[in-house]
Amino acid sequence: MPHESKLLPRFLRRESFDFVMFGYVMGMRSGIPKVLPGVSPEKAPKLIPLEDALTTFARDMGLTSDEFHVPTQVTRFNRMLKDFYNSQRTPKE
Repeated sequence: MPHESKLLPRFLRRESFDFVMFGYVMGMRSGIPKVLPGVSPEKAPKLIPLEDALTTFARDMGLTSDEFHVPTQVTRFNRMLKDFYNSQRTPKE
């Protein structure tokens, strides 16, 4: 079993499709404050539930429910989000 590289954060070792999905959903949810004035960035993700954003992604990409299982993608997205935030932290010395 290969060892985990310290030079390549876990977030970057994903497949291209996962990055596209992640960027699409993050963009959709972060664009709300720009479209709806008065909505704070903290409240914006609550306006578009993750399941709805993923369903929209699947529809826009022409994916069927057999090709794109939303509950599985929710788990994958949440793991990616956690890895993304962990990769942004500065190491404690």
